[in-house]
Amino acid sequence: MTIQQLLTSLETQAFWLLLYLLALPLGSLLLYLLPQRARSTGPWPYIYSTLVYLSCGPGVLSALLIGYSLFFILHPWLLCS
Repeated sequence: MTIQQLLTSLETQAFWLLLYLLALPLGSLLLYLLPQRARSTGPWPYIYSTLVYLSCGPGVLSALLIGYSLFFILHPWLLCS
């Protein structure tokens, strides 16, 4: 799969991408609304770690795609008007 095919599949599956990006803040809000005593014990720290990991994924992917397009795709950016 090329990067162009990846971007095309993300464009065609926009609903699932939007659902993913909306589920992360909603999940963190629901975890925040738990009582403080319940959040400090049990599996909750692992769930918070998973939310942080899942929320950093799209940012890292976008940074990689921007870096790839800037440094490896030889596009004359200075000639664009």
